[in-house]
Amino acid sequence: MGAMLIQNNKPVAYASRSLTDAERRYANIERELIGVLFGLERFNDYTYGKHINVKSDHKPLEMIVRKSLGCATPRLQRMLLRLQKYDFSLKYIPGKDLIVPDMLSRAPIKINTNNEVENDIECFVNMVIRNTSMSERNLEQITEETSKDGTLQTLTRLIINGWPDDKNEVPKKVFEYWNFRDEVSNVNGIILKREKIIIPASMRKNILNKLHEGHLGIEKTRKLARDSIFGQELMHRLLTLFRNAVCA
Repeated sequence: MGAMLIQNNKPVAYASRSLTDAERRYANIERELIGVLFGLERFNDYTYGKHINVKSDHKPLEMIVRKSLGCATPRLQRMLLRLQKYDFSLKYIPGKDLIVPDMLSRAPIKINTNNEVENDIECFVNMVIRNTSMSERNLEQITEETSKDGTLQTLTRLIINGWPDDKNEVPKKVFEYWNFRDEVSNVNGIILKREKIIIPASMRKNILNKLHEGHLGIEKTRKLARDSIFGQELMHRLLTLFRNAVCA
């Protein structure tokens, strides 16, 4: 990633570094936002306490920085929290017009990077996962089944490599995720929509049965499912299970 600090249309400072192994596995939009965070924090002596105009060649960032934290993935949430101490506005600029930062990102300086930001983000993300109602065993099974699920693997590739600009270019089997494409992320092999786990198709029936067997009542079970998992189909089937049980 690369950053350039400019004042009165004149360069003041340059910075660049390579992504860590963990950062390379981030969603495309997460990698772009960590670039913004890198620039603002690297030039903190100049950027803190002043209004800064940030220019990026990743258009979705314009929308992400204006959304509420609750609409972002866990990693984006953590980055946005770190960015809150800065007074900045973000504007999209086509990559062809951001020549120097692009050049810096292609020739990063090989230095020992401080992993404090990466560790902070990953600790927060892991905390989100641990705070779900899923047991460690279930989380391991979800990770394994996600790796075998063709639809979720296609979704994972889009998360990491970036979504196409044209909705019509999205594979049909993941078409339903288009409207909230910036809200899905992959954390250690588990796909999340914001802070909710997307359950692989092979596990949905078993998860539904476990929720139903908990005998918590329809409202408590529905809340547990809504807080921990995502899927309109799952919620519909859960309600059907309850209705059938009541009728029986």
